[in-house]
Amino acid sequence: MSVGDVLSIIGLVIAVLGSVVTFIVSGKLNEQKTQMLEAQMAALKAEFEKKVDDLARDIDRAEAKAHEASKELRESIEEFKSMIAPMAADIAHIKGRLDRHRE
Repeated sequence: MSVGDVLSIIGLVIAVLGSVVTFIVSGKLNEQKTQMLEAQMAALKAEFEKKVDDLARDIDRAEAKAHEASKELRESIEEFKSMIAPMAADIAHIKGRLDRHRE
């Protein structure tokens, strides 16, 4: 084997080692990128879940307010009916008196 052959083999070994190192480094970079993306996805997922929870609480509060407003409205209607009932009786009494006077 000549010196040229040895240098050629050394060059090949260096090229192969360079490829292996490049592959390993790019794999490490891809792994880091993957970990970074996974961390970002986890943060986005947590933020999304928090917003969903906040929205669910807002919906629950709105339902409670609507229920309370409905209850208050029913109470107001009942109060109004109790105020009108005596008036209706008075109106019926007056109408009866008018009918008797007409006869």
